[in-house]
Amino acid sequence: MRCYFLRGSHIVGVEMLPRGLSDPDAIARAYTLSAKRTARIDGLEVWDSTRLVTRRRASGADEAATLARLGAI
Repeated sequence: MRCYFLRGSHIVGVEMLPRGLSDPDAIARAYTLSAKRTARIDGLEVWDSTRLVTRRRASGADEAATLARLGAI
């Protein structure tokens, strides 16, 4: 699985997620990673090969924190 970090409609970062994660675990991991990023992002996507697992967009001054709150499971 891969997590793509977005700014606008552009990919500004990619993180490989461990194999074998369930969708909820992959989403939680993506939000954790987004909260640790120092670069500004306003969204993320998690993909499992060609299958979109989730797409989240955020707005506001602290996008990573917003994404982390959205992902609280």
